[in-house]
Amino acid sequence: MTLSQGDASISNCRIENNEAEFADGAIRLFLPHETEIVNSIISNNSALRYGGIASYHSTPHGSVFITNCTIRANSADEIGGGIGLWYAAPTLTNCVIANNRAGEDGGGIDATGARPQILNCTIADNSAGKQGTGGAIYFSEENTATITNSIIWDNSPDEIIDRLNNSLSFAYCDIRGGYEGKGNINATPRFATKLGYPYILSAGSPCIDTALGAPDGLTWGAISTNYGRRNGPEADMGAYGGPAAVGAIGGYQARVVVSSIVSFGTAESVLGAPFPGEMGIGWADYAAQIGVNDHLKLDLGGPFLVDRPGPDLYIEEIDAEDGFSSDSYGVWVSRDQLNWTYLGVGVGDSIFDLRGRTTDARYVLIQGTDPAAEIDGLTLFTPPT
Repeated sequence: MTLSQGDASISNCRIENNEAEFADGAIRLFLPHETEIVNSIISNNSALRYGGIASYHSTPHGSVFITNCTIRANSADEIGGGIGLWYAAPTLTNCVIANNRAGEDGGGIDATGARPQILNCTIADNSAGKQGTGGAIYFSEENTATITNSIIWDNSPDEIIDRLNNSLSFAYCDIRGGYEGKGNINATPRFATKLGYPYILSAGSPCIDTALGAPDGLTWGAISTNYGRRNGPEADMGAYGGPAAVGAIGGYQARVVVSSIVSFGTAESVLGAPFPGEMGIGWADYAAQIGVNDHLKLDLGGPFLVDRPGPDLYIEEIDAEDGFSSDSYGVWVSRDQLNWTYLGVGVGDSIFDLRGRTTDARYVLIQGTDPAAEIDGLTLFTPPT
């Protein structure tokens, strides 16, 4: 795809499995005016140079904004596996740039004469050719870059290469091996895959609530009572932190919807009055403890659980990360409580996909199969509005 000398908006797209003989495997931005790429996934594209996104020669009045995007598993035989910048000035916000590869320089990003601003991004697990080639970012020459509130970790063979006449500012970033700048740290970020998405920060991560600026746009307590307990409103480092993070989870927003508890088949746990957004009444009570053959039946208040591409339902169970073992439970859904569709068994935090078995559902039935499964949160995935 080539966008040249004009305005463009790419939103909620997947651009995958493309190949270019020479350069710019997925998207080529040449002399862009007002261009935005939002809530999109650019993956598994390849070229000789710049395997994913390439931006060339920003105009004095032009701008490129890449926001809430995942740029992953792209490759270049030579330079710029994920992103290539040639005298360009993009702003990257709340993006995951991961698992990209370059045969020579710049596994994640390769930049020459560029003026990028990178805010709340996670650049991880990218690779480049040999020592000194910038597994995460290779700044060739004459770049002026500002990188803030970002995590740059586990790229190989190295993280950042500053080759010649560059002006680089890193602040409030977690960078493996360390890097000079205010608020920067060198500490394992404790990545985890949660809600089906990688590089979310686990409990105890040094990147939680330690970034600069306005609070997180994601209200973690609304996505999960468990996350809400361990992640405050202050800005986090990485792709899921900062005020623009509301759309960062895979291009989709997640919301918890529990209208009421229809029935609860065990007396072992004390529940507070349920209200939209949470189950249970806090840390001391967790949520519903479901023993063998016990059940928890939930009314979502309407047919809000909808079959759509990707995950549809996420159930959180108190797991070993919080000091408890993970237990198993079965999950059924229904429109009317008469006909139930079985989704499968969950162990600990689990994701479920309707996969055409039903188009939508209002009720969720969780059946205990272990002595003490602690059901702590329910999340529906919905496309952004």
